[in-house]
Amino acid sequence: MSFNIGGNGNDEAWSIACDNTGNIFLGGYFYNTVDFDATATSDIHSSNGNDDFFVMKFNPASVGVQDLKINSDIFIYPNPVSDYLTVQSKLFCNNCKLEITNTIGEKILSQEINSTKTQINILSLPSGVYFIFVKTDSGKTWNQKFIKQ
Repeated sequence: MSFNIGGNGNDEAWSIACDNTGNIFLGGYFYNTVDFDATATSDIHSSNGNDDFFVMKFNPASVGVQDLKINSDIFIYPNPVSDYLTVQSKLFCNNCKLEITNTIGEKILSQEINSTKTQINILSLPSGVYFIFVKTDSGKTWNQKFIKQ
């Protein structure tokens, strides 16, 4: 089941940002009425004549970061993670390259994987959003976002 946010006037988002703990901020404007609750309940607001500005904050738990299955070949868990991130593959990964980057593309960690299951110690990483990339021995590349708490 899915729900929408929005209203019966002009609703536009103009800006999106993410902080180092994974919170996502969305800013924009609306005219007339708008419902800011993306569930079966309502959070209806009315503009005061002209367009009104809004800022919404979504925490990592509310934006639907999936825990286990990322695609049919590789899984990461838990997500969000606080200590050890597990990377698991259905097939044996021989000489696979693993990289973790931050949100501006800086390489944080790089290592080789030679198993079907690898645990990565991320205790020293600051809280925030990161990306994990795995290049398989057959040349396929897989990536996924994860959140370090």
